[in-house]
Amino acid sequence: MNIAEIIFWTSLFIIFYSYIGYGVVLYVLVKLKKIESAAPRSSFFTDELPIVTLFVTAYNEKDTIPAKVANSKNLNYPSEKVRHIWVTDGSND
Repeated sequence: MNIAEIIFWTSLFIIFYSYIGYGVVLYVLVKLKKIESAAPRSSFFTDELPIVTLFVTAYNEKDTIPAKVANSKNLNYPSEKVRHIWVTDGSND
């Protein structure tokens, strides 16, 4: 096989991959992702959730703080893994 044949087949492969191959690869990856996500998950994933911190900044928000606290308690996340930090600076209330 000489150098011209190598360049020809390499160029042909690049053109094929650009127009058709990339779409085929993406199609296969999407199908594999759907198969993986359809599998049932174990309950051990909830034990591995990290602790998260919720920063709440408030400036003269006396009327909206109870709604924010209620909203924070209704998160779809284990309450023992959520930390709240309230930041206020120079509020009048």
